[in-house]
Amino acid sequence: PADATGTPLAPVSASEVLAVVQRLNALVKDGDLQALEVSASLRTMLAGGAWAQEVNELERCINDFDFDKALKLLEQIQGDLSAQANW
Repeated sequence: PADATGTPLAPVSASEVLAVVQRLNALVKDGDLQALEVSASLRTMLAGGAWAQEVNELERCINDFDFDKALKLLEQIQGDLSAQANW
């Protein structure tokens, strides 16, 4: 993946992504709008990966204040990431 300028992004570890997912989960549970910024970071981390569609849907849910659905998507993403040793 690359950033908006086309510069390649450094690879991220599963533990880094899981930390962001856990932080986002806490923000969504609290209805904290900072979740929008954190979900954008997650989208950047997972750009072009297997979870791109889920992260886009997650951002839509947060933008629409559908926090229940956002939490379900986060649980799915977190479970998938935890289950995979190499991604």
